[in-house]
Amino acid sequence: MATYIPSARQVAASRSRSSQRHSTAEQHRRAIERVIGAIREPRERNLTLEEMAEVALISPYHFNRIFHKLTGLPPRVFQQAVRMEQAKQLLVGSSMSVTDVCFEVGYNSLGTFSRRFTELVGTNPYAFRKCMSELSGTTMRIPAMAPAAPGGCGSGTVVGTISAPPAFVGIVFIGIFPEGAPLGRPLACTVTRDARRFELDSVPDGVHHLCAVAFQDTAPPPAITEFDTILVGHCELRVLVGTTCGAAEILLRTVEITDPPLVLALGPLLARSRASAARASAIASESSAYAGGSYFS
Repeated sequence: MATYIPSARQVAASRSRSSQRHSTAEQHRRAIERVIGAIREPRERNLTLEEMAEVALISPYHFNRIFHKLTGLPPRVFQQAVRMEQAKQLLVGSSMSVTDVCFEVGYNSLGTFSRRFTELVGTNPYAFRKCMSELSGTTMRIPAMAPAAPGGCGSGTVVGTISAPPAFVGIVFIGIFPEGAPLGRPLACTVTRDARRFELDSVPDGVHHLCAVAFQDTAPPPAITEFDTILVGHCELRVLVGTTCGAAEILLRTVEITDPPLVLALGPLLARSRASAARASAIASESSAYAGGSYFS
């Protein structure tokens, strides 16, 4: 059987098509980065899809598809997440009232702002500010493997691996979300100091997004709202009848401009995880004392 050998012209044409695809991908990325820069500019109202597409110099239909592919979120959801990221920073770093924060980030209705904040952040703005104030000055030292946080409603268990930079020493939060970004309450989550492996329980069946956020365990909670101080990673996850289909592998890396904003209320969530771990440790100690006959001594 003769071996097929492409001609020089065919090889050149193939290389040209590959180069064109690379050039188009780079053009799309630069266009989306321009739009994200425009979204992050202070403004009194949100940009419409048509205005974002105009900045990108792409038709609205293709812009919506390309933006979602590169960032993991539709343009409007990404823009809402940026506003909530700005709101979190104001709630933590300023004395502005919640109403003033609402107007500052482009919302005209406090009710709409509070509802959307709760949906994306996982708690309401008043509770978020209160918890972050209580955590101020503390350090987030979490036990090696804290119990899964609220939200797990399935029966599956996911065991995966983490690849982190060699010099990294800190805490890794891992959560499962329906969107391609850590928005709202996770379906299931855990916290670990082991930057090599993780385990998640109570994972429901379906196609999910596994998102990880890592930071130094000595960092004060307000730093959790600063996106340039963390590492992130994500992968798609399919769970069928309680079993993971494929490998659950997370590569931790520095944040890129196309990464969705970190709006999840990590401070309160980690505080709850720490409290749960403390309660579990206390119960274990009491059980041990009771078994040893010293409980009533």
